Amino acid sequence: MQPTDGVVKVLDKNPIKDRKKLALEISVVFGHCSKLWYQLPVVESLNLLSVIYDVPHGEYIKIKERLVELFSIGDLLHKHVRQLSLGQRMRCELVASFLHKPKAVFLDEPTIGLDISAKAIFPIAYLNFFPVEFLRTLQFRNIVFSYAGAVLFFIEI
Repeated sequence: MQPTDGVVKVLDKNPIKDRKKLALEISVVFGHCSKLWYQLPVVESLNLLSVIYDVPHGEYIKIKERLVELFSIGDLLHKHVRQLSLGQRMRCELVASFLHKPKAVFLDEPTIGLDISAKAIFPIAYLNFFPVEFLRTLQFRNIVFSYAGAVLFFIEI
């Protein structure tokens, strides 16, 4: 799809011309679309994603351990994705989205499956999960919170 007017840049790249390069540098979490394989245990999906994104094995183990701890999914790693509740799956989706240390993360309805009070405080809770030091070690530059197609707020670190 070509824009009819104007220019879009993501991480100083044109998303149309540099699509493949950009795909390795960003991550997207959709509430309605999974990057985990439903037929596999969560840990196998994470292993596959580390290979797809060419994450060195030692680095993958370290980042996976940190993310598993942050999102409290240790007890879910050996469950098949299809057996998870929506809230459990969304936590695992977030872990999967951060494995390759993306430079920008786009979150589209990441609170789907959470109750109303959790949705209201999600941005604050999310930032508490990722202190700035951790975000910098992952080389994050931007976090975009969106809901129903609208950008709620944008954070540049």
